[in-house]
Amino acid sequence: MSNGDLLVAVADMGINGMLSGQQISDAFGRLEPGIVGLDGNISMLALSTAIVLAAGKRAYVVFEPTSVPKCTSVLSALSSISRSGAASSANGLVQIITPNALELQEMAKAALELALVESAPPARIVSEIANSRCQLSVETVRAALTLFPLFPIQIIKLGEMGVAVVSPQLHDQSQPMVRHIGPLKPKQIVNSNGAGDSLVGAMLALLHSKQIAVSPAGHIGLSPGDIDDMVLRAQRASILSLESPLAISDKLTHHILYDD
Repeated sequence: MSNGDLLVAVADMGINGMLSGQQISDAFGRLEPGIVGLDGNISMLALSTAIVLAAGKRAYVVFEPTSVPKCTSVLSALSSISRSGAASSANGLVQIITPNALELQEMAKAALELALVESAPPARIVSEIANSRCQLSVETVRAALTLFPLFPIQIIKLGEMGVAVVSPQLHDQSQPMVRHIGPLKPKQIVNSNGAGDSLVGAMLALLHSKQIAVSPAGHIGLSPGDIDDMVLRAQRASILSLESPLAISDKLTHHILYDD
């Protein structure tokens, strides 16, 4: 479309589903990763294997849902891990998710159906947060709070409205902090196809630069300020791709993320 929006995309992602648990295990042995990026295109077995191995190495796990039909694969993987006893709890095994609002709501629904979370948050609390942050819908806030015990950091892509961020409060990591970060304005929108991927890729790069690990107690080691700064920097990458005819802008360089 003339405004850069994507109407139809056709892609065969089946090759990603062929990634085996053994291949994942071999890669962990070779690379010793501190950050693991996963998405909804790989199989539940591969997801489960990677999540368990990452927990053993106290590595951050970032999950990009990919699409509404695929976004619940991580919930199925966490349910399998929980049932198998491979981890004492599914909570916090995946530290960061990067859904859009529709994917977020579908993930919250699946989490409730799989009994990975006990219940949705009280309507009063949801309404208070939504009303105090007028850019966020009640549905988005409800889904985010529902998923908070499982996924302590949520970077929720809102398109032209920017990003919603959920993370633990600074002095009480059991309590969520919800805020809205407005969009950066592109000079022009040429192509929206790779904007979300550019944001997530930038987040992974910025996380890697911090060289931090999940603590033995499960604390994430990132303050709300750290997270918001990373989101603002990652938005720069997203804007460059919006302005480019390429899915990922060829102007995306080191200084875009790290220079003030």
